[in-house]
Amino acid sequence: MLDAVAVWEDVGRGPGRDWVEDLCAGLAAPDRAAARLALLTAFRSYQVDDRVVADFRGHHLGDAALVDLVGWSAFTAARRVGRWMAGGG
Repeated sequence: MLDAVAVWEDVGRGPGRDWVEDLCAGLAAPDRAAARLALLTAFRSYQVDDRVVADFRGHHLGDAALVDLVGWSAFTAARRVGRWMAGGG
């Protein structure tokens, strides 16, 4: 996730989710569910839907885990955008 955010330029990604599936390929199911939710939260929050959340909840129990993941993902993306706005890339 951090590597993807570090090189994020928000170009070359269409409206679909193929890009996130490519980034999550090879991960075990619990990690894939978490990575998918984290990446979508950071890059395309409007694409987080009930299915993505349900997949995460199927492997990670409790509201705290969900809030921790999406909060961390959103904050990480916001820091990256803040660096762009400050001219720091």
